[in-house]
Amino acid sequence: MSKAHILVIDDEPDITTLIQDILEDEGYQVDTANTGNQGRDLAQRGRYDLLLLDVWLPDIDGISLLKEFLILPQAPTMVMMSGHATIETAVEATKLGAADFLEKPLSLARLLATVDHALAERDLARTLTHTDTPSQEGPLGRSPAIKSLREHIKKLAPVDAPILIEGEAGSGKKLAAYALHRASPERGKPFAIVTAAQLNDPITFAEWVGADSDGKLAQANGGTIVIEDVDTLSPNSQEWLDQWLRTGSPKRLDGQKLTLSARIVALTLAPIAPLVAQHRFRDDLYYRLSVLKLTMPPLRDRREDIPEMLEHYIDHFVRQHALKYRRFGIAAQNVLRQYNWPGNVRELKNLVHRLLLLGGDETIGETETQQALAPPHHHTDPSSPCPLNLHLPLKEAREAFERTYLVQLLTNTQGSVTDTARMAGLERTHLYRKLKSLNIDLHTGTTV
Repeated sequence: MSKAHILVIDDEPDITTLIQDILEDEGYQVDTANTGNQGRDLAQRGRYDLLLLDVWLPDIDGISLLKEFLILPQAPTMVMMSGHATIETAVEATKLGAADFLEKPLSLARLLATVDHALAERDLARTLTHTDTPSQEGPLGRSPAIKSLREHIKKLAPVDAPILIEGEAGSGKKLAAYALHRASPERGKPFAIVTAAQLNDPITFAEWVGADSDGKLAQANGGTIVIEDVDTLSPNSQEWLDQWLRTGSPKRLDGQKLTLSARIVALTLAPIAPLVAQHRFRDDLYYRLSVLKLTMPPLRDRREDIPEMLEHYIDHFVRQHALKYRRFGIAAQNVLRQYNWPGNVRELKNLVHRLLLLGGDETIGETETQQALAPPHHHTDPSSPCPLNLHLPLKEAREAFERTYLVQLLTNTQGSVTDTARMAGLERTHLYRKLKSLNIDLHTGTTV
C-alpha cells in the first residue's frame, strides 16, 4: 500500500527541508513550498492527503489558505504549524477545520505522531472497517435519554431496512450510526461514510459510484453505508438514491448496476418532513429512508452525562496527543452543567481539547472554564427581532439582513463552516462566496 502524499508550506526553507527529510524517511511522498502562492498552486494541481501549513507566510496568512483549501473538491487534511506567539491562532484554526496543530520548535516525536494520527483520522472518515474503529463505540452517558437510545439501537440493529438518524449538529449522529453497525449482523464488515456534498459533486460522485467500473461504494459490500447530511442532497442525487432504495442496486455513471448489498443509514441535521412539504425533498425517498428512525438528544437535555464525557475526552487527548493531564474542578463542572451547549457534544470535545492544548494548572477552575465558553464577540439573542432600517434601498436592506443572519449563524455554530452551510441551506462553496461578498471574516465571525 502506497504511503500518503504530503505538502509542507512554510516560509523557512530549513524547516521544510527538515520535515521533508524526516517524512520521506518514513516512506511518505513529500512536496514543499515556501510561500502561500506556491503552496496554493501545488494544492490546486495535485491531490494531497495531508497539508502541514504555517500560520504566518510572507505573502498570505495560513488561516486564509486554510479556508481556501477547505473548499477544494478533494480537500486534504490540514495541520497548522505555529510559534508560541501564534498558538491561540492555531487553536482557532482547529475550529475552522484544521485537524490539529504543531508548535515550533518542532519535536520529531510530536511531528510523526501528529501526521500518523491526522492520516488515520482521514482514513477513518473515508472508510471504516472492523480494524479501524473510532475512539468510542457509541454515545457516552448513563442518562435516561442515552439509555433509551441504546435500547432503541439494539432493537433496530438486526432489522434489514434503512434507518434515518435525526439530531442537531454535533449531537453524535455518526457515533449512533457506528453503534448500530456494531450491534448489527454486519458488524466486522465495512463501515463507510459518504457525505451529501460528495454525492452532489460530479467528480466525487464518479469516484464513489464508478464511471465504467466499480467505485468506492463497492468496497463497502456486505457492510453499512452512512450517508451524511442527506437533507442537503441535490435533486439528481435524491433521484439516484431513490432508485437505489427502490431497486436494491445503485447505478454507475455508465448505467450499469452495482452488485452491492449494504445497510443504509442516513443522517440529517434538519427534519426532512418540512422539506418534503416545501417540495425540496422527494416524498418517496423520505418514506423509504424513514422506515426506521432514531433521534439524537441534544447535550442540554442530558447534562448529567457531562462528567463521564469530560473524563473520556481528557483521556483521549492525553493519550492520542501526548498532552499534559488536566481535570475539571467541581466548580468548573457546575459551570458546564449550566451551559446550554449550542454545539452539543462536538463543542464539549473541542472545549476539552482547547483547554488541554493551552495548558495550565492541573485543575481547571471556574474562571478559566467561563472564559473558554465566552463567545469571541457579541452574541445576539436569537429570540430578539432583527432590526430593520426601512430607509435603505431593498438591495442594501437585504444585504444587511444576510450579514446579520450569517454572523449570527457563525456565532451559534462556533465558526463551523459545515454547520453554518447546513443551517443556511447553502452549499459550502456558495457560503464562502456569500461571506466574501458581505465582507464577513470567517475566522472572527465579524464584518471587516
